[in-house]
Amino acid sequence: MKNFGVLFRNGLLRSKGILIIALAVSLGVMGISILASTLGSGDAGTPTDSIKLGFMDGDSSALSDDMRTYFQDGLGVELVETGDRDELDSELVNKHISGIAEVPEGFQSALLAGDPVPVDLTFTDDYANKAFVNGYFESYLASASVLAAAADGDAAVFERMLTEADRLESDVEIGRGDAELARREAQKEGFWFML
Repeated sequence: MKNFGVLFRNGLLRSKGILIIALAVSLGVMGISILASTLGSGDAGTPTDSIKLGFMDGDSSALSDDMRTYFQDGLGVELVETGDRDELDSELVNKHISGIAEVPEGFQSALLAGDPVPVDLTFTDDYANKAFVNGYFESYLASASVLAAAADGDAAVFERMLTEADRLESDVEIGRGDAELARREAQKEGFWFML
């Protein structure tokens, strides 16, 4: 019995040593991870800080200029503009940009006619940025459609409304009265919040 007591006491002393070493190592790892996250975060800024988007403007209209301003100044997306599609394609393949947005010719006139033409978005495997950019493009086009409907197809009135909205820094929002649509929108927002 005496040998059993000695073995038990020695095992307990050994376990204390291992426990102290394990505690010291885990505190060290935790300290290093906190230090790395503090030094690595710097200024987190907006989630768009890292998005570089190739932008080709085939329309050169007031609407495409306003869209460019919205993405650069409003969202902080860095736009890489060039007229050469092959250059943007190679930038996309080499992962220097997240995607390419191509505004088609007749973009503003189609919106004023009530038949909006979508912006051609090309992404490779950057699904998070694709969803982000696509959502903001759709939101912007919905707001621009409201202005186009208010302008009743008149390009001069539409362009004046765009500049006034920018000058006043007011966003055009669509009010919804349909309860079912509002419920579905709330579910979508909840889903995106969950993600």
